[in-house]
Amino acid sequence: MSDSRPSADRARCGVSLATRSYNGRELLEECLPSLLEAAAFHGHPDNEVCVADDGSGDGTAEMMRAKFPQVRFLRLEQRGGSPAASNAVIAQCKNEIIIFMDNDVKVERDFIAPALPHFDDPSVFAVTMRARRFDKTTFQSGGQVGRFSRGFIRAWENYDVTEQQRPLGDLYSLYGITAHVAFRKAMFTQMGGFDPLYSPYIWEDTDLGYRAWKRGWKTVYEPRCLVYHKVHGTAAKLPPSSRMLYVSERNRLIFHWKLLADGDLLFWHFFFLFWRTLLAVFTFKKKFLLALAEALQSVPAIRAYRNADKQHWVLRDRDILGKPLETLNKLGGNK
Repeated sequence: MSDSRPSADRARCGVSLATRSYNGRELLEECLPSLLEAAAFHGHPDNEVCVADDGSGDGTAEMMRAKFPQVRFLRLEQRGGSPAASNAVIAQCKNEIIIFMDNDVKVERDFIAPALPHFDDPSVFAVTMRARRFDKTTFQSGGQVGRFSRGFIRAWENYDVTEQQRPLGDLYSLYGITAHVAFRKAMFTQMGGFDPLYSPYIWEDTDLGYRAWKRGWKTVYEPRCLVYHKVHGTAAKLPPSSRMLYVSERNRLIFHWKLLADGDLLFWHFFFLFWRTLLAVFTFKKKFLLALAEALQSVPAIRAYRNADKQHWVLRDRDILGKPLETLNKLGGNK
């Protein structure tokens, strides 16, 4: 269900630029100055930059207090993982429009303004941005497309647009990447924020955007918002026991069990999952079996979520997946 209340003129509103960091002192030193410059360039007196330190042990807190006293800083004494730290810093933000960044992202100083007019549409939840790598030329990510294949939603396909293709209207995206996304705080809070089930990281942004689509709220892509992403700068600092591929496998299962609702898609998901599990048993793929076992431990929480939230679901899974594909088709299949 879309929010039908009249929307303020968001093109002239203040914004909160927020990030969370775990053992990322050097990344913050490198990247925070560009966020502060962008906030100043945008020029609204209510603009702010907010940082949550997720229990780091690398001197982040001391560095922040010494070098960035103008930043609203939140120190979490114990590490809670990316979803919990993200929720904590967003709760501290004073503005309705949050621009959420990873700590390994630099921005162009004029990247804020193009995102804001999208929020004059009260059904827009989030605006995801164009990212290049730190070399400033290699395309990293844009609008996100999802496809259902062999029992799973493949959610990491990107598309981009040229300036000549901009008049096509809304450029739909399956979700907004947490490294560089703007969204409404009220809608974020109404959905309960990022789900700690995905701790320490990965899939929480896909989950959030998909939940918004379930409620009929849109995520759109704005390529004029340009950022530069040092990919996995923080993830590389995680302990070996939290390797990305293993965590991603577990969280991908949680995502599907939590949100997939179309009967035919559920059937094919469990059909392929059964055969994949059987194959893993016979080929001794212990990491997959461990990920499956840990995901199964989350089933009571998943069931409770579905029972509480399904009353808000207004779009079917195929309709949600079809929105970014509709944009991709208008672009002639360009990625």
